[in-house]
Amino acid sequence: MSQNTVPDAATAETTSKKAARNIVTTGAIILMVATMASRLVGLVREKALAHYFGDKWWTDAFVSAFNIPDLIYYLLAGGALGAALIPIMREYVAKDDAEGGHRVVNSLLNLVLLAMLGAGILAFIFAPLLWKLGYAVQDPRYALTVNLTRILLPQMAIMALSAIFTALLQCHDHFFWPAVGWVVYNVGQIFGTIWLAPMIGGAPQHQIYGVAFGVLIGAVLLIAIQLPKLRAVGYRWRPGIDLSNPDFKRVGKAWLPVMLTLAFSYISLQWLPQVLGTQFGSGMVLNVRLAQRFPLVPFGLFGVSISTAAFPTMSTLAFARRFGDLRRTFASSFSSMMYLILPSSVGLIVLAFPLTRLFWRSGHYSEAGVVANAQMLIFFSLGVVALSALQLINRGFFALRQVRTPLVVSGAVFAFNLALCLVLMRTALSYQGIALGTSISFYLNALILFELLRRSMGGIDGRVLLNSLLRVLAAAILMAAGMGLTLGIINHLVNTGVLKLAAKDLKLAALQVLAGIAVAIPIYLLTTLLLKVPEASRTWERIKGKFKK
Repeated sequence: MSQNTVPDAATAETTSKKAARNIVTTGAIILMVATMASRLVGLVREKALAHYFGDKWWTDAFVSAFNIPDLIYYLLAGGALGAALIPIMREYVAKDDAEGGHRVVNSLLNLVLLAMLGAGILAFIFAPLLWKLGYAVQDPRYALTVNLTRILLPQMAIMALSAIFTALLQCHDHFFWPAVGWVVYNVGQIFGTIWLAPMIGGAPQHQIYGVAFGVLIGAVLLIAIQLPKLRAVGYRWRPGIDLSNPDFKRVGKAWLPVMLTLAFSYISLQWLPQVLGTQFGSGMVLNVRLAQRFPLVPFGLFGVSISTAAFPTMSTLAFARRFGDLRRTFASSFSSMMYLILPSSVGLIVLAFPLTRLFWRSGHYSEAGVVANAQMLIFFSLGVVALSALQLINRGFFALRQVRTPLVVSGAVFAFNLALCLVLMRTALSYQGIALGTSISFYLNALILFELLRRSMGGIDGRVLLNSLLRVLAAAILMAAGMGLTLGIINHLVNTGVLKLAAKDLKLAALQVLAGIAVAIPIYLLTTLLLKVPEASRTWERIKGKFKK
C-alpha cells in the first residue's frame, strides 16, 4: 500500500504543477490576444485624436483634463485594488467559499464608490485651483482644461467598478471579458472623436467636448460587457459595508501600500512626463502622450498580460507555502516576458522615426510633432523592458504579502526620477530628457526590487535567468543590426534615385517599417534557436504544430 501511495502523491504533485502552468499560460495567451486588440484600437483612438484635432492647444487641454480623473481613479482603485484583493479572494476560492469572498468584494465596492464620490466632489470644486499649477489663467488651455476635467470626473467611479469586477473575474480565472472591455472603451472615444465632435460643431475647442463624452460612453460599455460573466460566477451586489469583516480589513491594510507602489509607476510613466511637457509650449503634451503609445503596446501585451496571468497562481502558491513552485512560476514568467519584450523594445528604437511618421503624420498633426514624438519614443522604448519586469516583480512581493518593500523602494526611486527629469530637461536634451530620465529610473527600480525579491524567495534561479537574458539580448542586438542594415539599403536606394520616393513620403515610411519587421522576426527567431533559448524552442514547436494541422 505504501508503494502505491508514493507514486500517487508524486503524480498528483506533477499534475498540480502542470495545471498551474496551464492556467498561467492560458491566461497569458487570452490576455495577450485581447490586449493586442485593445492596444491596436487604442492606437486608432490616438490616431483619430491627432488627425482630427492636431498637436494644438485644445488637444493639450483634453489630454491634461483626461489625466486628472484617470490619476484619481488609479490612486484609489486601478491596479491597486486588484493587487490587494486577488491574494485574499484566491484564499476563498481555494476554500471553496466564493460567497464569502463576494461579501468582501461588496463591502470594498461600496466603500470605493463613496471614496470616488468624495474625491469627485473635491476635484470638481478645486479644478480651477489645480490647473493654475499647469497653465497660466490667461492661457486658453486653462479654462478648457478645467471644463473638460469636470465633465470627465464620472469616469472615476465607473472605472473603479471595472477594476473591482476585473479582479473578481481574474480570481475565478476568467481573463477574456475584462480584457475585451478595454476594446469597447477605446471604441467609445473613437466614436466621440469621429461622430460626436462634428455633431457638436463649431471651432475645434468646442468640438473637443465630443471626445470627452465619448470617453464616458466607453467607460459605461467597459462595465456593461463584464456583467453577464459576473452573474455566471455567482456574484450579486449587496448594499452595506461590513467594517468588522477581518478579510475586508486585510484588503484595506494591503491596499494603501499597494496603491502607492503602483501609483509611483503610473505617475512616472504617464502623468509626470505629460505634466512636465506643459513646460515646452503648445502641442508638446500631446507629443509626449503619443510617444508613450507604442511602448505601451508591448508593455500591455507582454508585461501586463504575463504578470496579470501569473499573479493569481503565484498568490495561491504563496498561500500554500509551495515556495519552490512559486520560484519556478516566477522564473518561467520572467523568462517568457523578456523573450518577447526585449526584441519589441529594440525594434521600436530602430523604427522610431518611420513608425512615428507612418502612423501619426496626417491631418492636422505637424512634421515638427513627428520629430519630437520620435525622439522621445526612442528613450521611452528603452525603458519598457524594466517597466514590464516591474509588473511581475511587484506582484511577486504582493503574492508573498510583502507590500511595504516595493512601496519604500518605488517612493525613493520616484523622487530620484523627478529630480533627474528636471535636470535632464534643462540640458541640450530638452524634452527628450523627460523620457530618458523616466527610463533610467525604471531600470534602477527594477534592479533593486529584483534583488530584494530574490532574497525574499530564497533564490530565483538567478544564474539561469541571467544566462537566458544575455542570449536573448545578443539575439536582439543582432536583430537590430539586420534592421539597421535594411533601412540603410533603402535610404541608399532613395538617395541614388533608384526608389522614386521623397524623404518624408509616407510610402517610404511604410516600406521601412514593413521591411524592418520582415527582417527582424526571422533573424531573432533563428538566432534564439541557435543560442538554445528555451522560449524559442517552444515557439518553434508551436509553429510546426500549426503547419502539421
